[in-house]
Amino acid sequence: MTASRAAVGHCAEPFTDTWRNQAACRGEDPAVWAPDDCDRGTNAGAVEHARRTTTALAVCARCSVAAPCLADALTVEATDRHGPYGIRGGLTAHQRREQLDRMRLRGALHTWTTA
Repeated sequence: MTASRAAVGHCAEPFTDTWRNQAACRGEDPAVWAPDDCDRGTNAGAVEHARRTTTALAVCARCSVAAPCLADALTVEATDRHGPYGIRGGLTAHQRREQLDRMRLRGALHTWTTA
């Protein structure tokens, strides 16, 4: 994966929907939202992965639009064949994957993504 794919998860460009324009991550380094690009097989890669994850989650924690960001991420990722990637809406890709799995088990995913 490249940082360019992660750029979808943070708001680098102006958008027409207002919540993205209010995102705390606007103007931040896109690589921060792509911690999985790090080679965790090396000590340096594991440290960088942890640094990126901590930094991104801290930005999300102070973001006033984390909820619509998470909703957007889950909506897109529910039908994306690549699945969750990077940090979005205050959750890691793993956490969003788990949330999507719980929604599928409850049968809530179809209703939620088509509403």
